[in-house]
Amino acid sequence: MAPNEMKVMLWKMFAVNCVANPLTAIHNVRNGKLAALHHNGQNIITTITRILEEVSNVAMKEIESDCIQSSEDDARESVDTARVELSVPSLQSFVAEVLCSTSNNISSMLQDVRAKRVTEVQFLNGHVCRVANEKYGIECPYNASMCAEVEALLKDKG
Repeated sequence: MAPNEMKVMLWKMFAVNCVANPLTAIHNVRNGKLAALHHNGQNIITTITRILEEVSNVAMKEIESDCIQSSEDDARESVDTARVELSVPSLQSFVAEVLCSTSNNISSMLQDVRAKRVTEVQFLNGHVCRVANEKYGIECPYNASMCAEVEALLKDKG
């Protein structure tokens, strides 16, 4: 597997975790129940799409930055492939597949919230926000909201 192929796969799995972990924790549901819910007064698919738009944007900026610094001859082709794989529709499809195949799972973040433990929300959604802001000067309000909402759950239970 080429280095960029691995990075793309890691970003795809990261995207799943940025969606599934906080939203299942916030709504206290198993993975398979997520798609049928509403979040903050809107269909949860809208929230999922906004989270994925932010993740996709940051992921592509990171991959493009890596390719600019790379001496690989096929860097441009690699970026084009990543652009397809990390597009919002592609990520939506991947997230849906993972949620379906893990429908009975209780996410690690939901388990942490139930046990009143610190969660990985800052390592997931918080990371997206930090990279976006510190490296590219952009905001990621939906990922930031996931951090705030999950952290509020722990304050409420503490």
